[in-house]
Amino acid sequence: MISVNLNTQTWKHLIWIFDLCVLLFGLPLLFVNLFKVPIDLYYLIFLISTAGFLLYYKKSSSLEARASLKSGWALGFILAVFFGLGFISYSLVDLPGVLGMFKSISLMVVLWRGIIFGLASGIIISVFPFVVTWRALAGTNPGNFRRAGVIVIAVFFIALTSFSYSMGLTGLSRDSMKDRITMNLIASIPTLVSGNPMAAPIAGAFRQISEIVKEQNGKTLAETDNIQIARTQNETGGSN
Repeated sequence: MISVNLNTQTWKHLIWIFDLCVLLFGLPLLFVNLFKVPIDLYYLIFLISTAGFLLYYKKSSSLEARASLKSGWALGFILAVFFGLGFISYSLVDLPGVLGMFKSISLMVVLWRGIIFGLASGIIISVFPFVVTWRALAGTNPGNFRRAGVIVIAVFFIALTSFSYSMGLTGLSRDSMKDRITMNLIASIPTLVSGNPMAAPIAGAFRQISEIVKEQNGKTLAETDNIQIARTQNETGGSN
C-alpha cells in the first residue's frame, strides 16, 4: 500500500496538489504561449520541472515508493493494458491503411512523445493527486466506505490537475479541454482500482501513442496539435 505517516495524515497535506496545479498551469503558459519553444524542448522542460517537483515532495514527506509499487501490480498491469489497448483501438476506428500508417511513424516520436512523455504525464497528473489524497485522508487501515470516499476525492483532484494544465494552453477550445480531462480520468482508472501507482502511467503511454496515431492521420487534435492550435489561436486573438 501507499506509505502513510503522521505528517501526511492531515487535510493540509492536500496543499501539495494545489502547488502542482500552479506548476502545471504555469509551464505551458510560459513556454508554449509566451516563449513559444519547440514542442520537443517543451516536453523536456516539462519532464525536468515535474521530476524536480516529485523529488522534492518525496524528500519532504518521507514517501516510500518501493512498497507501493508492489501493491496490486498484477491487477494494475492488466487494467492498464486493457484501457491502453482501448485507446489504441479507438484511434484506429475507420482509418484505412493501418499497417502502412504505423510504418510511417518515427520510432523516436513514439518513444519520446508517446512512451516517455505519456509515462511522465501519467505520473504527475493521475498518480500524484491520488497518492497525496490517499496519504492525507485514508488513514492507516481504511474500511471500504472510507476507501471509496478517498477515491472519489482523488478523482476530483485528478480532474483539477488536468484542468489546470489545459488552462495553461490558453487557446484550447472547451471541447478540447473536456476531451483531455475525460481521457486523463479514464487513464487513471487502473491506478484508482488497483492502487498501483504505475498502472495509470502505462495506460497514459498507450493514450499518448494513440494521439500520435490520430495526429498522423489528421483525424483529431493530438497533444502536439493541441499545443500548436493554442499558439495559433492566441496569435489570431481568439479561441472556440
